[in-house]
Amino acid sequence: MYAAATAALTALGLRNGIAHTELKVDPDGRPQVIEVGARPPGDHIMKLVKEALGIDVARACLETVLGRRPDLTPRRRAAAAIRFLTAPEAGTLRWISALPRGEHIIATSLSKMPGDEVGDPQDNMGRLGQIMLRADTAAEANAAAVEALRGVTVHMATRW
Repeated sequence: MYAAATAALTALGLRNGIAHTELKVDPDGRPQVIEVGARPPGDHIMKLVKEALGIDVARACLETVLGRRPDLTPRRRAAAAIRFLTAPEAGTLRWISALPRGEHIIATSLSKMPGDEVGDPQDNMGRLGQIMLRADTAAEANAAAVEALRGVTVHMATRW
């Protein structure tokens, strides 16, 4: 996959700076580039890396640009996860109940408020917010995420 990402960046002439590349593996096991952007990764990935490993990716990128060798030594060995809150269907948001709290919850935030129109839950236009979590292992983080989502209720306006 590294070779496919490198080939895509080279083809676009991206030689310096940060780039975000997304790949999918086809049924035959071949990586297919689906997105390349001269930008940092989205969806709070850099914050999740900092929570899990204690590595400040933004700082490392800046140090690299300045010609310095960044310290990428993990400061901890944990796992972090993010789960996006979505509505059960497109429509008008009425309210969201029971945003989670607890030992594994790093942050919760909402990007939609009551009265906002919400898109279909199958894409990022249907996101209402997110829950970020940290635990000792990936299995614990994923279990905590399942539990956190289980307690959230999204109410949509009834359509007539």
